[in-house]
Amino acid sequence: MNKSLAPGSYLRSVATLMAGTVLAHGLVIAVTPVLTRLYSPQDFGVFAVYLAIVNLFGVAACLRYEMAIVLPEDDAESVGLLGLSLAAVVVVAVALLLLVASFRADVARVMGMPALAGLLWLVPVAVLLRGTYQALNYQATRHKRMRRIASSRVGQAVTAAAGQIAAGAAAAPGALGLVGGQVAGTLAAAGVLVHGYRREIVQALMRLRNVRALLPLAGRYRSFPYFNVPASLLNVGAYEVPALILGLFFADAVVGEFAVAMRVVALPSAFISASLSQVFYQRASEVHRRSGHTRDVTVPSLRALLYLALPSYLVLGLAAPWVFVPIFGDPWAQAGVYVAVLSPLCFFMFMVAPISQLFLVFGKQRAIFGFQLLFLVISAAAFTTAGLSGSPLLGVILFSALGSVRYMAMLVYMCRLDGISPTDIVFGRRPNRP
Repeated sequence: MNKSLAPGSYLRSVATLMAGTVLAHGLVIAVTPVLTRLYSPQDFGVFAVYLAIVNLFGVAACLRYEMAIVLPEDDAESVGLLGLSLAAVVVVAVALLLLVASFRADVARVMGMPALAGLLWLVPVAVLLRGTYQALNYQATRHKRMRRIASSRVGQAVTAAAGQIAAGAAAAPGALGLVGGQVAGTLAAAGVLVHGYRREIVQALMRLRNVRALLPLAGRYRSFPYFNVPASLLNVGAYEVPALILGLFFADAVVGEFAVAMRVVALPSAFISASLSQVFYQRASEVHRRSGHTRDVTVPSLRALLYLALPSYLVLGLAAPWVFVPIFGDPWAQAGVYVAVLSPLCFFMFMVAPISQLFLVFGKQRAIFGFQLLFLVISAAAFTTAGLSGSPLLGVILFSALGSVRYMAMLVYMCRLDGISPTDIVFGRRPNRP
């Protein structure tokens, strides 16, 4: 136990990051019943569409160069990648500002949400902050500074929750209160990491002055923008397209119900799976460089995820329709039904998402691109069917069922990459290979 929990160990890193994540997301869920009484389903619907836009642009704000920061053995090379990431996010934010100035009214009109037009001005700011946070987050992961990452997540949750509650209680500003609190939380999270990496940021910015030296570095890691940007956009799009399509066919309240349902059903994943993912990537990269495989890290991780996911999602799926109204209020009854339907999908997401970094470790960017494209097609088809049929619930059912099949296919593919069988996951045995 002392060896497992030694500073810098895999288990210690996961536990540290998980502690901060549990505190952060626990606070988010704890204040959700308060927010559902301060804000209407319509407010949450507008907020969901705003977040969908921020997430779509934010995931690719650094052109995914930030994901490569963990990989180099040379620290100077990782600083160069940090500089590339920060430069990319500034360019993307400026481009977004121009797009918002030109098309914000058109976007609000198409979505049928007049309140969205004013909120779109905050999209470039949110993307700039998120991209900066992502780049520094991977820099901290490289150096195993999990306590600082955990602190940033707690700071984000506390600031966002306080801002949203204060705005809702003071003047009932509608979706602006939710959006403003979210931006303030991202600013707080980025500030924690900026404070801890001032020297690296200065070094990275200095490296940007020598463009000639950075071009070979950008070329060496070109697979990240070439393959991971489209793949990340497809993956995020698959989760954000439902809000956008529901907004086109149904009232704002329907979008809000679905958004709150996803917020709750992703709770176990937010607590545990996301924390393991970040540490797993760093450790799997190290192990693969030494041995050419990652079984010693992948098998225990999958076993832990399986044993945690089964009871979590079984209880959540069975209880949600009965407890949603007492906890969140009468307007949210349908959201409880959505949670029950989405539980199988989120179970498989919980299992697969942390180890999906194996696609990067094994250099299978094209494969992950194919899986992400499939998920986007599933998402768009499911909710377009819902819109044409007039039944949001049908879309949620199709999304959950087909998405679960896709995640199972991903799991099988990754296990084959690493020579892992189902018995290895359940019983902990590993293939007898050199």
